[in-house]
Amino acid sequence: MRVRGLGTCVTITLSGCSLLTSFSELTTSSGPLDGAAPAADAQATDAGVVIASDGSPTSGDGGSSGTTLLVAGGYTSMGTFISDAWTSVINADGSLSAWQSVTPLPHHCARGDVARGPGRSYFIGGNDDSDSPSKTAFLPTLGAAGLSWTPQTPLAVARWRESATYANGFVFAFGGVNYVDGDLSSVEVAGVGSDGTLTAWQTTTPLPAKLAGAPAAAVMGQVVVVAGTTPSTMASTATVLVASQAADGSLGPWMATTALPRADSFGKLVSFGSRIYYLPGYAAGPPLFADVSPGSVGPWTAAPALPAALTEVETIVIGSTLYVLGGRDANGVTDHVYYASIAADGALGAWTAGTALPVARSFVHAAAL
Repeated sequence: MRVRGLGTCVTITLSGCSLLTSFSELTTSSGPLDGAAPAADAQATDAGVVIASDGSPTSGDGGSSGTTLLVAGGYTSMGTFISDAWTSVINADGSLSAWQSVTPLPHHCARGDVARGPGRSYFIGGNDDSDSPSKTAFLPTLGAAGLSWTPQTPLAVARWRESATYANGFVFAFGGVNYVDGDLSSVEVAGVGSDGTLTAWQTTTPLPAKLAGAPAAAVMGQVVVVAGTTPSTMASTATVLVASQAADGSLGPWMATTALPRADSFGKLVSFGSRIYYLPGYAAGPPLFADVSPGSVGPWTAAPALPAALTEVETIVIGSTLYVLGGRDANGVTDHVYYASIAADGALGAWTAGTALPVARSFVHAAAL
C-alpha cells in the first residue's frame, strides 16, 4: 500500500443556499491544545515527494507515478447528494488511469473539506444523510481488502461550508455554518496521534469575522485563510488572513495581509513549498498564486487560465502536479478533470484534460492514497 497526504485545503458549498444570519455565534477561546500526541512527521519522503511538516509538498516527481487519487461524495446534476467513491492510479506523465469504484463514504456528503497530511487525509464535516451540518470526521485507508473509512473523534460543533487543513501534526476546521449556532467564526483543532487517530477537538483563536466558503492552507508554520462570504452582508470579501501556529497547535492572532485582486467566496486553496495557488470560486477570473513569508502573503499574480470557466471544483496537489476535479460550468455540473505541472520555481504549466470523472459532480472531495 502507498499512502500519501499533501497539504491543501479546499472549501465547498451548495450553490443557491443562503447562509444563516439570525443565530448567535458560538463562544470560542484561544489557548494551548491539551492532550495532543502529534505524529513524528517533520519530513516524510515517498517516491521522490518531500512533504513538509505542515503537509505541503516541497518537491516531487511530477505526477507521482503509482499514487492513488481518491474522490468521494459531492452533488450531482440531479440535485442529489452522493456518497460514492472512486480511485484512479496516477501514471508517470501525471495522467489518470481508468476510475474504479470503491467503498463509499459512510454517509452522503458535500460541502465539507479534506485536511491532507503526510500519509493521511481526514474528511471533515459537511452535510449528512438528512442534509444537515455534520460533526463527522473520517480517515480513509486503502489496503488489501479495499478502501475503508475509519470514524474519528467528531467535531465539537457541526459544520458545513467550513474549511479544513492539516498543519504540523494537527487538523483544523475553520468557520462555516450550522442550524444551531448559525454562522461561525470559531476554529477547532485536534492533534494527530502516532496511529493517525484524532484527539478531542478544542477551540483556538477564532477568525476575526464569521466566514463560510473561505479556503485555508498551511505553509511555513502558518495558516492562511482566503476570501469567503461575510454573512452579515451576504457579500464576498477579498480579505486574506494569516496566523502563526505554536508548537502546541494553537494559533496566534489573525493578521490581514495582501488582499485578493477581487472579492470571492468558495474558491480553492492549495500549497506547494512556500507558494499558494487560489482557484477562483464564484468570481470570474484566472487562478492566482502568491508567495508566503512570515506574517505576509503576496502579491497575487495570475496563472494560466483553465480551459473552461469552472466553479465548485475540488483541487489537490500530488507530487508536483495540480489537479482540478469536477465542478460546474455554464452548462451545469461537470465531469471535467484538468491537471498542470508545477515547476521547481513554482511556475504553473499549461493545463491538460485528464480522464473524466465517472459521474459529473460538484463539491467533490479528494485525497491521495
